[in-house]
Amino acid sequence: MTKVQGELFLAVPEVGAAPALLADWLELTAFLSAERKALLNQLMSNQDLQWDTPVEDVSEEDEALEDTASIAAGEIERRGNVLDGAYPFRMTADGRFVVMDDEPDFGIGDFIYLFCLIVDHAKQSQIVPEELAPTSREMLVARDLFQVCATLAAAGYCVGPAFSLGFPRTDGSGFLKKVAEIWGHFKDGKPRERPLSGTADVKDEGIDVVAWRSRRDSSPGTLYLLGQAASGHNWQGKSVKEHIVVFHEEWFEVAPAMQASPALFIPEMLDDEDILRRFTRSHGQIFHRGRLPFDADQAPALAKAGVGPIERIDDVAEVKRWLLDYRKRVRHEDVI
Repeated sequence: MTKVQGELFLAVPEVGAAPALLADWLELTAFLSAERKALLNQLMSNQDLQWDTPVEDVSEEDEALEDTASIAAGEIERRGNVLDGAYPFRMTADGRFVVMDDEPDFGIGDFIYLFCLIVDHAKQSQIVPEELAPTSREMLVARDLFQVCATLAAAGYCVGPAFSLGFPRTDGSGFLKKVAEIWGHFKDGKPRERPLSGTADVKDEGIDVVAWRSRRDSSPGTLYLLGQAASGHNWQGKSVKEHIVVFHEEWFEVAPAMQASPALFIPEMLDDEDILRRFTRSHGQIFHRGRLPFDADQAPALAKAGVGPIERIDDVAEVKRWLLDYRKRVRHEDVI
């Protein structure tokens, strides 16, 4: 266990843990530390306490622990390279520490990365105990804020407008009314004027995000995305693919000319290529923590350049507040 504040601890990953979990432990330790850093030797020392190999194999133990530190450091470096400016951690030049940058130096992608990290470990985490996990009330807010992250990521990926269609909608609109508003901008296809019988109680038809790559002539054939935001660990059972046909058939008099690109947005880090390939086939494009922050980080520049609308882009301030308030709470600091 590693002490964070007072009597609160992070659980140390088991010997032989996956690189993603080792890196998450270092990131969370740095995030919760007053010094905003995590010592790699601390990870090795804590795992040393778990080692149950006989003393005569001490050289094997040392080699395994050194491998653990090297693997963890390599994963931190990999994440930094892939996320390219949307990652708030870095290795020190001597390779001893993982350091978190100060908030004034953060971009939107940095805040969203940290938010996804916390939400990912909110429940059933191997390293975050219940005392450090977000409360039920915090998670209720976080589920809505994750749709903000997903909407911005969709805009960045499509280099175009993006809307949050998931329920509950911030404007309180009914589903068909919201679809009509979105398609007033999208223009490819024609929503129904009245809902079909039996659809009056539909909340969002399993679709949380709509985004597209605009064409200058606004003619049929627009590349677009329909996505679902799944902030919990049961995302494997949620595929927007099964909802797309129903969405087009029941809510449109004239469906868009192009097939929608299905997408799933999750806070989890997927670093196993076989798992990612498998679920991409069944769920479509997967925006996980190793991708989503980079795409979301592009949204402000797009909005500034006149690309849009990008709905809920101003709500990223609430993501920042949620994250900072959470950190203050678990560190027993005054929350303003």
